Amino acid sequence: MAVVYSMIKLTFKCSFRYKGKAYNRFPTLNEYINIERGNKIASARLKKDCTEQVYWQCKELKAKSVTGMVDVHFEWHVTGRHDPDNIDFARKFILDGLVMANVLKDDSQQYIGYLSSEIVKDTDDYVVVSLRKC
Repeated sequence: MAVVYSMIKLTFKCSFRYKGKAYNRFPTLNEYINIERGNKIASARLKKDCTEQVYWQCKELKAKSVTGMVDVHFEWHVTGRHDPDNIDFARKFILDGLVMANVLKDDSQQYIGYLSSEIVKDTDDYVVVSLRKC
């Protein structure tokens, strides 16, 4: 069932392993590319795991389904010094997880208006995703 809203904010975390070390953040584009170059099965598994983590967090948050087109803003809280475009790559996992959890009907241009991002230096790694009706 869809809900009438002006803006929804959801906070997500992710964890993954890279080169034998555990990380409590979304992977960067460079990390994903390095994993993919080494083993396509491992990169597919990473994408699946990150997408499913978003799905389960949506379920825990009892995130409601939204209808129509939305603008999506990503507020990346980061402890590291990665390039913004490397960090922002993980929006793919988040949008796919929102679709998997039926928060969004689809992540195509029919349902997504503007995508925007900002990077915030913080003491913890997480992302706040704001969905605003167009």
